Amino acid sequence: MHMDCTSKNPYPDGKPARRDVRLAQRLLPLWSGGNGELAAISSYCVAALQTEEHSSTLGEMFEEMAKCELTHFRLLGRLIRDLGGELTLFPRGGAGAPGGYYSRPGGIGQMFEQYMRREQAAADTYRYLMSQTEDDAVRALLARIAEDEENHAAMFARLYRG
Repeated sequence: MHMDCTSKNPYPDGKPARRDVRLAQRLLPLWSGGNGELAAISSYCVAALQTEEHSSTLGEMFEEMAKCELTHFRLLGRLIRDLGGELTLFPRGGAGAPGGYYSRPGGIGQMFEQYMRREQAAADTYRYLMSQTEDDAVRALLARIAEDEENHAAMFARLYRG
């Protein structure tokens, strides 16, 4: 069961035409906030460790998800920097999702549902922020990241529904 975590479309360079500190500030929570890319990386790494003993396929899938989110983290960090924002890590970004899925009521199905909702919320937020700029390069990069997040939400929806 191989699942591609990223779209086949290349990432645009996302180099903004001019500085926009206000947009950079709006993007910062997506970069390092509690539901941002850094939290997603941590959460998927934890999920990989939690699931790999029971399913090497799931463990590998979560590792690939973490790698994809790391790509988003790097691209978004560059964008924030290039827009004139200050790259600040939010304290207590955390792993995003509580641990011990196999011992909790709802188990792994609940985990898939939670990730599905988070990924769709991330995609929706990226799409909303696209409407906050007229810079085509920035819009293209945010759209491309949103595409991955929507793909992730669809993957988790398929896993959740069995």
